[in-house]
Amino acid sequence: MHLQSSAMPIGIDFGASGVKMVQLRPVKGGFAAVDFARIASPTTPTDLSSPEGIVRLVAAVRRRIEGGRFVGRRCVVSLDDRLLRVRSVRHPRMTDEETDRAVRLDAGARLGFSEHEALEVGWLRAGEVRQGDELREEVLIVGCPRGPVEMLVMELARCGLRAEAVEPGFQACARVFGRTLRRAEDQSLVRVLIDIGWRSTGVIITRGRSVGFFKPLEMGGAVLNEAVGQRLGLDASAVADLRRQRMTEGSASTIDRKVDRAVFEAVRPLLGELAREVALCLRYYGVTFRGARPEECLLVGGESREPRLTELVADELRVTTNLGRPLHGVLPGDEASGARDADLAVAAGLGLREWEQADNKRVGRRPGEARRSAEGTPGQGAPGGKEAA
Repeated sequence: MHLQSSAMPIGIDFGASGVKMVQLRPVKGGFAAVDFARIASPTTPTDLSSPEGIVRLVAAVRRRIEGGRFVGRRCVVSLDDRLLRVRSVRHPRMTDEETDRAVRLDAGARLGFSEHEALEVGWLRAGEVRQGDELREEVLIVGCPRGPVEMLVMELARCGLRAEAVEPGFQACARVFGRTLRRAEDQSLVRVLIDIGWRSTGVIITRGRSVGFFKPLEMGGAVLNEAVGQRLGLDASAVADLRRQRMTEGSASTIDRKVDRAVFEAVRPLLGELAREVALCLRYYGVTFRGARPEECLLVGGESREPRLTELVADELRVTTNLGRPLHGVLPGDEASGARDADLAVAAGLGLREWEQADNKRVGRRPGEARRSAEGTPGQGAPGGKEAA
C-alpha cells in the first residue's frame, strides 16, 4: 500500500453519546480529511452491550459511509470506555513474550472479572519505575468482555465493513496528538489529555507518543445535565438544548446572563471535582515517574467545550490548559474554525493507526500501542490493538 496516495482506514469511535467517524489521507506535510461524520446525540445514548444496540449503530454507520465521501470499507474501531477496565501493575523488566505470559496469568482477577468470563485483554508499557533499589516496569493492563467485541466485528463484517483492529479510545486519543512529535527531544514531552464524554471522562497522561497513565472517571455530560435540570427545574430536552447552545461557538451571547450564570453555578461543583481528580492523577504520575511535569493540558471530547472549564482545570493543575484541536489544519471550512473538532480526537486517532505503524517501522521506533495477548482463551485476549479477523 502506498500511504502517500491512499486513504487510510475509517476511524469509528463508538461512544456513549453516539458514533464519530473520521477518514484521513496523507498529503505532503500532513494529512487531509477524506470525510467525517457524527451519528446520534446525547439525548439518545448508545448501547454496545446488547445485540440490538450494535445492529442499530452499525446500520447507521453503513448508511453514513454509503451516503458520504468515505473511501473503501476498511476501519479501525474503539469501544465505549465504560466497557473497559484498566489497572497498573509493576513487573521486573522482561521481554514482550515474558510480559505477555505474566499478564495472562491473572489478568481477569486483577481487573475484577470472574474466572469463567470470556475476556479480551491487552497491555502496554507505561514506563520504568524505581522501587527501592530495584528498577521495575509499570504495565497498563486493559480488559473488556469478549461478547461486545465479537458482536461488533461480526456485525460490521455483515454490513461489508472490515474491522482491521479494535483498540481502546485512550490509545487513539494519545496517537492523534502525538503525530507531530517527531524529534528525539519531543519524546520527553509530557501532556495531560482529558477526554470528557457523555457518561465518563478519560484522564490520559502521555510522554512523547507513549501512554504513561490512564484512568476513567465516572463523570460526564449526563451528570452535568442532571445538575442543571435540578437547579433550573427543566426537563432533559430543554437542558440538553441549553447546554448545547452554551457550548456552541458564537451562541453563548444569545443566552440570558442570569440563565447562563445559573447553569454555571449548577455545574461548577462537578467541574471542580473533575479538576481535583485530574490533579490526583497527575500527582500519582509525578511520584511514580520521578517528577515528570506536564507542559500542557488539552481538553477533548463532546463535553470539553463547557464554558470556563479550561480556566478551572488550569487553576487546579497550574498547567497551561487549552481546548484540544486534534484536526487543526486538516478539516475544511467552518468545521476548522473555533474548536469544533474536539470530539473527533478518538476517531481521528483510530484512523491514524496504520500511519503510526508505518512510521514506527520506518524510523525503527518501538511501538507504543497495547500488545495483544498471545491466546484467546477465557480470561485472555486483546482489546488494545486487537487485530480483527
